[in-house]
Amino acid sequence: MFCGSSFIKLPNEIIAKRAVVNIRNNDYGCFGWSIVAAITQSNDDAKKKKNVSRTTSYPHYSTILNLKGIQFPMTLKQIPKFEQINPSISVNVYQLSLKSGKKKNTKHYITTPIYLTSAKKEKHANLLLIRENYHETDGDDDDDDDDNDGDNDEDDGDDDDDDENTSETSCNDDGDLKEGLEKINTYKYTPPKRQRLQQQQQYDNSNIKSTGRINVRYHFCLIKNLSRLVSMQLSKNKNKKYICDRCLQYFYSKSCLNQHFIDCQKLNMCKVKFPRAGSVIKFKDFMNQMPAPFVIYGDFECLLLNASNNSLNTLKYNGSGCANSNMNKYQYHKAFNSGYFLQCHFDRSISFYKTYRGLDCEDWFVNELIMLSDMLFQKYFQQTVPMKSMSREELLNFTSASNCHICEESFKDEIEKVRDHCHFSGRYRGAAHNLCNLNFKCSQVIPVVFHSLSNYDGHLFIRNLVKKCKGKIDLLPLNKERYISFTITFKNGLKFRFIDSFRFMNSSLDKLASYMDKDHFHIVKSHFRNLTETQFNLISKKGIYPYDYTDSYSKLVSTTKLPAKEHFFNSLTNKDISDEDYNHAQTVWNEFNIKNLGEYSDLYLKSDVLILADVFENFRNSCMATYKLDPVNFFSLPGFTWSAMLKYTKVELELISDIDVLMFVERGIRGGLSQCSIKYSKANNKYLNDRYNPNESENYLIYLDINNLYGLAMSQYLPYGGFKWLNVTTEITNFILHDVKSDSDRGYLLEVDLEYPRNIHDLHNHLPLCAEHKCPPGSKQKKLLATLESKSRYVIHYRNLQQCVKLGMLLRKVHRILEFKQSAWLKNYIDLNTRLRTQATNEFERNQYKLINNAVFGKTMENIRKHRVVKFVKRWHGRYGAEHYISQPNFHSSVIFNNNTVAIEMNKTEILFNKPIYVGMCILDVSKIFYTDSITIICFKSLVIKTVIFYTPIRIV
Repeated sequence: MFCGSSFIKLPNEIIAKRAVVNIRNNDYGCFGWSIVAAITQSNDDAKKKKNVSRTTSYPHYSTILNLKGIQFPMTLKQIPKFEQINPSISVNVYQLSLKSGKKKNTKHYITTPIYLTSAKKEKHANLLLIRENYHETDGDDDDDDDDNDGDNDEDDGDDDDDDENTSETSCNDDGDLKEGLEKINTYKYTPPKRQRLQQQQQYDNSNIKSTGRINVRYHFCLIKNLSRLVSMQLSKNKNKKYICDRCLQYFYSKSCLNQHFIDCQKLNMCKVKFPRAGSVIKFKDFMNQMPAPFVIYGDFECLLLNASNNSLNTLKYNGSGCANSNMNKYQYHKAFNSGYFLQCHFDRSISFYKTYRGLDCEDWFVNELIMLSDMLFQKYFQQTVPMKSMSREELLNFTSASNCHICEESFKDEIEKVRDHCHFSGRYRGAAHNLCNLNFKCSQVIPVVFHSLSNYDGHLFIRNLVKKCKGKIDLLPLNKERYISFTITFKNGLKFRFIDSFRFMNSSLDKLASYMDKDHFHIVKSHFRNLTETQFNLISKKGIYPYDYTDSYSKLVSTTKLPAKEHFFNSLTNKDISDEDYNHAQTVWNEFNIKNLGEYSDLYLKSDVLILADVFENFRNSCMATYKLDPVNFFSLPGFTWSAMLKYTKVELELISDIDVLMFVERGIRGGLSQCSIKYSKANNKYLNDRYNPNESENYLIYLDINNLYGLAMSQYLPYGGFKWLNVTTEITNFILHDVKSDSDRGYLLEVDLEYPRNIHDLHNHLPLCAEHKCPPGSKQKKLLATLESKSRYVIHYRNLQQCVKLGMLLRKVHRILEFKQSAWLKNYIDLNTRLRTQATNEFERNQYKLINNAVFGKTMENIRKHRVVKFVKRWHGRYGAEHYISQPNFHSSVIFNNNTVAIEMNKTEILFNKPIYVGMCILDVSKIFYTDSITIICFKSLVIKTVIFYTPIRIV
């Protein structure tokens, strides 16, 4: 809770700007005094007052403001209530952050919003919430790639680290964190007992105790001139700026600001930043072409302890790894068996499998990682193996090479051509540019792969990892409890990056193994030698295990035969196993001479780890052969396919650098429409045989599906840059919509008013055009609704608008037109994966190539506003300690992992928009063209009988 208090001096840098009124109050009413000052500052008498920082210059706030139910000191959470009971007043609140300047040893304050009103009123106050002292911020609010799969942004104009959703731990482990963590959920910054003095509520700050509360004081001030306060942090240009008090973007005229504010108040809830004008996204992930030298594959097996068992009350932390997790506690999962396989890419003889069974297997696994980091660094990373003597074929390859094997660009002369070799094996790799060769360094990252890391395995050992490893931990969070990935950096510089194979291959390990040919299980074969054909077929299939039965460690020894079939029942899914699965488990037990359940779990774990290794290595080899990129260098399939697309197409996508262009495009983003127009329909026709009733009217039901709808849309002409607003008086007036062809080198987004004539309402009743985000009757939540209402200021792609006009809608007015350059730059990549999909030999490959295409569309629709900021800290006091983050006004919530670790989620105060969302918006609109065309042709033109659409889900197929 972050409250206003009595007077706190402004930093000298802010005082010098003469933009803030800091009222010297002695009570906890700084918020009220600042609001009164804002209301009265427009008054002529108020302007003449020199002592604007004195409370005596204003009437007491309690005589002007409605404070019913408001408790002082004021908190951010109470401001919405204050605005509700004072309907003529609106409030924005800003904070100061101390950041390093570009010059050495310089620091400056940055202003960012932390609370923005939902509706700006006539009486409006911009307040600055300052604190007693400031620490330099770590700049983690800026976002980059959803998966952080390499920085593809050229010259994005930001000097901070661009790790999306990332956070880092403090490496020092202070002993006072345990005591401090007890304050997190009980913290309440309350004043001492109220005392009446001259009809004012006055408080003595000296009475505030630090016991049981975070001892940080805040104070509200009035911002009398926002432009003067933030102008220099936005631009060094000294011309007069009209600044938007929501997104902190500036304009050179009042009219432009007013036009901008119409959209801004609906979309922006914090400060926004943009790359420099002209910045582009292009392929730069050359390092990710290099196969990772080492990959670790791991898995755990767990005891499933009943959460209602009273004997478990002694367990302080649950299986999710979080002491105060929001999850419902159904079972406690306690790991008892751990195994991993180290795969070496350049020398398979180095690869090995290792396992350990015991209730301390989590500690064992973390200790193994620490040991591996030391061993691998000393043996392979500390020294570079010189290049071996080249064979005649390799020499011929080098002399005849005309293109660099790294960047694939041609050599200008023989001087810049050098020999590139593997620094681990010494083998020649190809001819390269000298600069490319120097930058093509060996990766210091070792991927650690688990199947379902985010949802399961990661929670088992992350506490132990944080406790034992003293290095920095970077998070890529979904939220404060679930992570896409996390990376530990050891003192020697090696990084172990934990990734989830399920985010690349969205299938169970059982299905993935069933799709593979037996000849591809090279790792399984190498670690299960001298097996009969029957035994190999058994072990290369995902095993069956009685998880619910294994609720105590003693059963691993005492159970000397396979448990009965009823013990394989899964109480979580409420399913039993089939007779075939049970017979498989029984055959495995007998064929491998299993003595007890412990040995069975060892075999089950080993086969799981090795099957995962074989499946993912096969996936890596396939991707390397097709896309020349190693997927383990990425966090997930979307990041991988996005980079592969940039590499294959060689496209350069311009980044938006104009706030109005961004909001214009965002308003045009409307997803697939899913609706049920008729709740029930029953077929009745002669093809139903005995169920046909000739006395009733005939009725037919048909299910229609459009395959590869989004693939088709992505193959069309799409924007890639050259954004330009058309002039209202000349270009828009002369703009002829139907003269623009679908394959024109210029495309357009239009903001228009459309009328839906009543004469086509019946025809369009079951599938109206131009869906829009609106609140359904009786709901406060916006949905995508297809209605027959006329549309106002509707943003639409020109081809979609052409279709709407053709189908009978009337174009009444054009407000704005955004022009862009376009081409079919994505078509070749879509066609490549579509062709590979048709050549696929199993269901997994067919689904995989479909996902690879669709994931490109997903990346173009990445919503940076939803990215999370999570801090992972291991100490209480000091810079970047838990107390520092929790005391920030943008603190959101926290999860305690153990006495030494806490995850803290922060509200975003700043967003860097560096994604080409205009591509996704156009793909959505173009896909609706083909969808509507298909429905129109099939339902309204091809059939003579009356056709009714009663269910319309748009699915990506």
